[in-house]
Amino acid sequence: MLALACIITQSYIPIRCLSFVPAVRSCPYAIFISQTKRAPLKQEIDVSDSQQPGLVASGIWLSFASMKVLNEASIQLVPGRIHAITGENGAGKSSLGKVLAGLYQPDEGVIRLDGEVLRLSSPRDGLAQGIALIHQEPLTFSDLSIAENILVGNLPLKKGRIDWKLASETSAALLTRLGSDLDVTKNAGTLSIADQQLLELAAALSHDARVWIFDETTAPLTPPEVRRLFTIMRVLRDQGCCIAFVSHHLDEVFEIADDITVLRGGQCVACLKTQETTQSEIIRHMVGREVRSSSRELRDLPAEVALKVDHLSGPGFQDVSFEVRAGEIFGISGLVGAGRTEVARSLFGITKPTAGSVRLFGEPFSPKTPRESIERGIQLVPEDRRGAGLMIDRSILENASLVQLKTFAGSIGLLDFEKQESIIRPLLVRLRTA
Repeated sequence: MLALACIITQSYIPIRCLSFVPAVRSCPYAIFISQTKRAPLKQEIDVSDSQQPGLVASGIWLSFASMKVLNEASIQLVPGRIHAITGENGAGKSSLGKVLAGLYQPDEGVIRLDGEVLRLSSPRDGLAQGIALIHQEPLTFSDLSIAENILVGNLPLKKGRIDWKLASETSAALLTRLGSDLDVTKNAGTLSIADQQLLELAAALSHDARVWIFDETTAPLTPPEVRRLFTIMRVLRDQGCCIAFVSHHLDEVFEIADDITVLRGGQCVACLKTQETTQSEIIRHMVGREVRSSSRELRDLPAEVALKVDHLSGPGFQDVSFEVRAGEIFGISGLVGAGRTEVARSLFGITKPTAGSVRLFGEPFSPKTPRESIERGIQLVPEDRRGAGLMIDRSILENASLVQLKTFAGSIGLLDFEKQESIIRPLLVRLRTA
């Protein structure tokens, strides 16, 4: 496999960076983390009082088969405050948020809302209690109108029929509360991700939600869209709602949150007030050790050029040139629509360039299909994981095997499941997905 990585981003800049519009510039800096002594845990918010207002979860255990996801996790969401849930990938952040909303049912533990014990068997039960989960990838019906998406399952009736006039008026009024003037008769499939999130917010408002759980909702958004979302979150907070913000982006956490809970390995290892902590302390809790950040200029790059792109043009981009050396992480950044994704799709063989050339380890490279790129050791991790990267209704094992199905086929074309398991399972363990 090709020993290089190209990272396409809107915010984080890795070792070297190609910035789309207005100019190309190098960003020769690196972050280093070193291990020293272990840090003591810190817990400042007590969740043991069953009469606390807001949403309180105590001693939450959750597992999927033999994999333990949450280990006696506890958290309190207080009315009128934004509470961030952070941690490394796989720490259990999103799982805890989904337990609070009723999407996952815990093996053990208690959830209370204003002192009353809740038993949530589905997100519908959560909505009935005023608990709304806003997903990273909005769950919209692209072939239905905006009004239908906002009021799905809750459409107004008149004499046994749907009152479309009232549905349009109600959904438009809900969007107005969120500062939006979207035409509610348009199909939801025409909307951006940010506007699709607005539909989920409006739907939650229609259920009079008082507990809001935002699950990595800023990940697919541009900076202006993040600012708009944060404005909405602050309005909800000022109205006395409980807000949970699941994220590992610490700049955003410190900008929006009043309190921070840190998860590590499924356990809540710290709960802190934002004004009384620092990003360094949060990182220390996330990784379980002291960290040291430093910047240094990269002077000596590896000599071998693995990928050379020379004046490449194609659908959505023009005259792009850069080199990626073996063992290097190279970033491509820019605003939405600048052509970042289009360059990656062209290099992977999804779209055909109209001009320019590409060389892979010195040899001409012009893949006609993604299969050719995979055979040459190039892989693409798409930004739309649900639509272009995964088969959501199939297992992790099956998804991880897709590009190598021939490897696992027997003499008559049937899959050798034992061989599949023996090869793929260790890889999943290495990636902490099994």
